[in-house]
Amino acid sequence: MKKIIKTSLKAVLCLILSVLIGTALLTAVFLIPTDGIKENLVSSAEVISQEGTYPDSPLTGRLDNFTDSIMLLEAGHDCPDSLLEHVMLVKRDIVSGKNPVDSLTAIYLEGETEHYPVTYERYWHGYLVFLKPLLTFMDYSAIRVLNGAVQIILILITVFLFIKRRYYNLIAPYLLAVLLLKPVGVFNSLQYSSCFYVMALSVIALLLLKNVKKHALYVFLFAGIATAYFDFLTYPLATYGIAAAIYFVITADTLKGKIIDFLKISIPWCFGYIGMWASKWILSIFFIEGDTTTNLIKHLLMRSSLSADSESEYNLWNALYKNVYEVIYNNISSVFICAFVIISLIIMIVMYKRTGKLSLNHIRNILPLLCIFAIPFMWYAVTINHSVVHFWFTNRELVVSAFAGMCLFAPIPRKTKLIRS
Repeated sequence: MKKIIKTSLKAVLCLILSVLIGTALLTAVFLIPTDGIKENLVSSAEVISQEGTYPDSPLTGRLDNFTDSIMLLEAGHDCPDSLLEHVMLVKRDIVSGKNPVDSLTAIYLEGETEHYPVTYERYWHGYLVFLKPLLTFMDYSAIRVLNGAVQIILILITVFLFIKRRYYNLIAPYLLAVLLLKPVGVFNSLQYSSCFYVMALSVIALLLLKNVKKHALYVFLFAGIATAYFDFLTYPLATYGIAAAIYFVITADTLKGKIIDFLKISIPWCFGYIGMWASKWILSIFFIEGDTTTNLIKHLLMRSSLSADSESEYNLWNALYKNVYEVIYNNISSVFICAFVIISLIIMIVMYKRTGKLSLNHIRNILPLLCIFAIPFMWYAVTINHSVVHFWFTNRELVVSAFAGMCLFAPIPRKTKLIRS
């Protein structure tokens, strides 16, 4: 009991420190002069205006230039008001009657002067910590190139660590999971990149731990915190589910131990994610004049709404159908995943006939992997409105199900360490 209380206090302290550091970082970047940023926003606006609001291709999927334009407009907004108020509300300029793409084009290409600021207070917008400094030196196109290069490096580092740790059975599932995200689309969309970075860095951190059982909960705690800080609401479960599935493949325990482990990594992530998001709400209430609470609650209820009208499209069936359809029928990687599962099953059957034992290195960990597999479907049930409206990026949540499913069928490696609590 004392150990639980001590760990809980450490988690609360980590959250408080994250809130303070996150606020300080945003305050610092809002002090950056916007002259250089505005110059690069001109060429950035040219790129987005040529592509349109939601450019779509088989290679990239549907890009979200709508949200990327919001991010760019926020980066270019001057801060004449209270600095703390700007950090809490995160303002951007828009032109009346125009969406963010058209507002970006009107302000930075057409020289429109009739614009006014709006707020976006329900998210932290932590991506501005990186975006504002980058826009000082480069435009949107260059940031896309840099984005792709860094993400490729992180993928290669992860594969290297799989090889170094001799977790060869995880290489193919991980690469196929990344392919399922449509990585070219992630390279070219700032909106999609936040969750990828948190996911990739969480996996790398997990693989670098010397004592996985002891320290994994902090990896998941900070993954939840970082997701709430950097992401809008794209595919946050990927920052938990991929690392969680890997955790249960590289460790083993009794049934009771597995249940305890599942709670030990799930509760910290949820605490970090919900706590970091709620902290923005709480800070806004204490430091900002006006009723921010009503607006936050309104959007929270809207995004989780389930219509009682049978004619409405906002129902669980439609949310599941749209997201699953987008993955299966509009993503070539689903074919490779099916092929992987079939080949793995054949290998397992052959090995079973030769050894008389089921060839799963994580035979005791099937239950937690099945739970991880089901989590995205539970998420869709909670966020019905959001999952129906934005199915073209919320479908990426299913990367968790795909990866956990492939881990179930990954053949046993030559060397496996049994780590007991």
